[in-house]
Amino acid sequence: MIEKFENLSIEARFVYSICCFESAIEHFNLQHLEWSLILDKLWDFISCEYIDVWSFEVLDYMFMEEEMNLPTAPFYKVYKKLPVPPHQGNYFNYLNDVDIFNRLSKLYYHSNLIILDLLALVYEVVGEEIAIAGSYREDNSPLSLKHLKYIFDFMEKHSIPHPKNINWECLCTHTVKDSYHYLRPHKEKIPSSILRRENIYR
Repeated sequence: MIEKFENLSIEARFVYSICCFESAIEHFNLQHLEWSLILDKLWDFISCEYIDVWSFEVLDYMFMEEEMNLPTAPFYKVYKKLPVPPHQGNYFNYLNDVDIFNRLSKLYYHSNLIILDLLALVYEVVGEEIAIAGSYREDNSPLSLKHLKYIFDFMEKHSIPHPKNINWECLCTHTVKDSYHYLRPHKEKIPSSILRRENIYR
């Protein structure tokens, strides 16, 4: 399965990982929860202007545990503590809306740890690339491929099916040379907007 993604862009790999997460939501019958709060942020990756800003926003929305430096989305389910709400401290950099904070807290509280672990894995498909200085290099991004493989292994372990009705023709159109990190004139790249959600699902 992972071989299909070796020549695809970071964006295409990340989009498929989001689709895997959406499949897990359906698998666990959690569609009734307000997943759009975090899913909309994840899908923004393909259209964001500043990737580093997007990264910080997503980590805030995932309630990143600072000491671990990982997006362990409601880490309070494990550590029995909540991050300080936006109006009470400086925990968040971009999440300043108390209502959104409360809705995210409710979302994560009513979810389960398997799907939240998967959420953290999804972020890491691009997260490690963004975090290191060598993100802009001409290769096939082995880091994102490695993390995508972690997702596939995780899904197999927990019997989570791969997403259905994927438009593979569209997904495979966006190759390594179209990645945001590839040193190639922008005008020669296929825009990542082709990977919008409405185009990915048949």
